Amino acid sequence: MACAAAIATLDVFEEEDVLGNVRARGTQARAALGALEAELPDVVADVRGRGRMVGVEFGDGHEGIAARVCQEAEARGLLLLTAGVHDTVRLLPPLTVSEADMAEALGVICASVHFPVMWMP
Repeated sequence: MACAAAIATLDVFEEEDVLGNVRARGTQARAALGALEAELPDVVADVRGRGRMVGVEFGDGHEGIAARVCQEAEARGLLLLTAGVHDTVRLLPPLTVSEADMAEALGVICASVHFPVMWMP
């Protein structure tokens, strides 16, 4: 029974090109967040990851910014997590996330990083 379920799952992965979607959404995320890094190089220190698991690390001098970005994103309807020992926000959307949903999420993330209150002492 377990083997039949595993084979059925693999068939769905192939039929729906789940791995192709994972690669495309990862590329989409790194492109949008890479543009944010280029726009705010003193704030965004690094954008890294594989597939759709992407981390945005914030630079020194911006302690606590990852938590504030997560709070602002939540206020805008998107749940994010902090991760790692540095101020980092981690994205890990579902395997089947659509291009439109990913674009909407990336827009919320970028707006949350730009939120003016975060830059106030």
